Amino acid sequence: MTDRELLYVKTVMEEHSLNKASQKLFISQPALSQAIQRIEVTIGTPLFYRTPTGLIPTEAGKKYYQMAQEILRSYRCFIHELTTPPHQDEGAFLFATTTSLAASIFYSLYPSFLNSYPGIKATIHEGPHYQMLDILREGYVNMVILYSSVASRLAEFQYHLLVKDSIIVVANPEMLSFHSAHHAPGYRYPVIDPMELSEHPYIKNSSINPTAEFIDSALSQNGLNLEDNIYLQIGRTCTVVQLASATVGFGFSPSLQISSQVPEKCKFMLPHGFFPPYNLYALLPAGNTWNASERIFIDYVRESLKDSVLFG
Repeated sequence: MTDRELLYVKTVMEEHSLNKASQKLFISQPALSQAIQRIEVTIGTPLFYRTPTGLIPTEAGKKYYQMAQEILRSYRCFIHELTTPPHQDEGAFLFATTTSLAASIFYSLYPSFLNSYPGIKATIHEGPHYQMLDILREGYVNMVILYSSVASRLAEFQYHLLVKDSIIVVANPEMLSFHSAHHAPGYRYPVIDPMELSEHPYIKNSSINPTAEFIDSALSQNGLNLEDNIYLQIGRTCTVVQLASATVGFGFSPSLQISSQVPEKCKFMLPHGFFPPYNLYALLPAGNTWNASERIFIDYVRESLKDSVLFG
């Protein structure tokens, strides 16, 4: 049994199709089919039922898949440990984050990290939130940095707080005036009456992602229906922010995802408690630990973002 064989079965199991799996693995379908058959002959039992609609795992196939996940995750962690020299300021690590966070935080933060720790190298994967959780679950990376509410934490992961954050309102005061806006102790930006939002055009994040779902849930729980106010629907938070700061509409965004190019005058807050905490976390699989380079990076991220707390 090799790591390649484990990966073959794992990929076929997830794709439910030899054709799709072969494309993902960059091998021919006949070669993949023969490899699966050899594995089944070796272990003495079929792993899949072949049906007209695709491959269905047998009970043996399900057990093999679980084993493959565990072994591949342990193998990748072992390889990462081998790439980390004993010197504290040298090593390598691999982490994943969403495309929005990569663009808004890590593309600016990582160069300064490299300047401080030139001997530590990182590989960054980026993509949709749910995809990043999948590659952490499957062992392709040991760490993912994502937003999460307390209510949406998953028991299979460890959540290490990096910085407290929340959702803020973005709007250009020269095009959209909030009459209730006022400065209040403990708030970084002017506070507005939530009900005043229903008087203005709304630029909605229409993506199927946890941030959009979190915002919709908070609006609903506070009895604020903005559906009739929708001015534009956009699929990315960064685009919502850009348009809200340059048009007559307002939008919502986690504060850390707002580009530094957005003027401070365009940032507003709702009263504390309207949005539950929506914080930035580093996630590890349950039972895993940091390697030395990961620990240095996480401490650096915490220190770099510590002044981003919005309340207090």
